[in-house]
Amino acid sequence: MPFTVAALALLAATAVQAAPSPLTPATGTVGKTCLIQYTADTTGTWTNASVVLKSGPNLAMTVVTSVLEGFDATTGSEIVWTCPDVTPYSAIYFYEFNLGGLDPTWTTRFGISDSAGTLVRSLPKASWCP
Repeated sequence: MPFTVAALALLAATAVQAAPSPLTPATGTVGKTCLIQYTADTTGTWTNASVVLKSGPNLAMTVVTSVLEGFDATTGSEIVWTCPDVTPYSAIYFYEFNLGGLDPTWTTRFGISDSAGTLVRSLPKASWCP
């Protein structure tokens, strides 16, 4: 019987989602619509969340710009906004979902291209670490 209780507890713990879960963004284009998709928080906690566009290495992330503040991440599944002009045009950007005091959650890195759709494919490591 202890195995059954432990197995049920593990299943229950994995079924609870404590934060919105952002999906991998497609490459965006400066000045065009960018789509941020996520699986909504099911705990009812993330009702005053924010999303920030960031860049940089994992241990020294820097803010590029704020995307959205004060949104309810317990409902919906996407955010539509206009991709900003960035430097460089490369796949070094990611979104960070925040709710004050809780651990943030991130997307994987994605690219923002220039208006012609061009991305710089290879950058020296230090050049994308603002």
